[in-house]
Amino acid sequence: MPRLRPPLNLPRLISALRGCGRVQLVTGGGYETPPYDSFMQCTRCKTEFNPTAGQIKKCWWYCAQCRSVANRESRERRRAAGTYAPAGHTKEYYHRADVRAKKTVRDRIRSRKRWEDPLERSKKLARRRLQRAVENGLITPLPCAECGEKRTEAHHPDYAKALEVVWLCVSCHRRVHGR
Repeated sequence: MPRLRPPLNLPRLISALRGCGRVQLVTGGGYETPPYDSFMQCTRCKTEFNPTAGQIKKCWWYCAQCRSVANRESRERRRAAGTYAPAGHTKEYYHRADVRAKKTVRDRIRSRKRWEDPLERSKKLARRRLQRAVENGLITPLPCAECGEKRTEAHHPDYAKALEVVWLCVSCHRRVHGR
């Protein structure tokens, strides 16, 4: 079993463990061993396990198997109640006015940073010029130059020449960029 690093304030941690109420330190030789090399008893299945630092901090004493079962049960309860959101927030959270305001400010800052970078600025201008040319009918999208796929994206080999593009499908475009 790997040993956890000893915490900086060991007496405070031991008193927190004793005060938690749901923990039982497994003693050896008539004295309590420090929590970083002792085993705790799972409150569900009663097996011994070595707790992580997060478990010690939260006073949550489940072994890995029981923890996964408890997480699954919690997800099912939240799904039944209609409050489950995989990303951590409910849909109502993202529709709140204050959250939307934060997002718009964050987006404005990001776009300003992109606009100030000369390379990003030239990319954005080239994309905009090409988009307008396609909308006005000056340029028509062609099939993929590599495989012949009908759904294509424009690839700019040189952003200084905004209207000189190679039409590539998504997979070929990723291959060109090395992703």
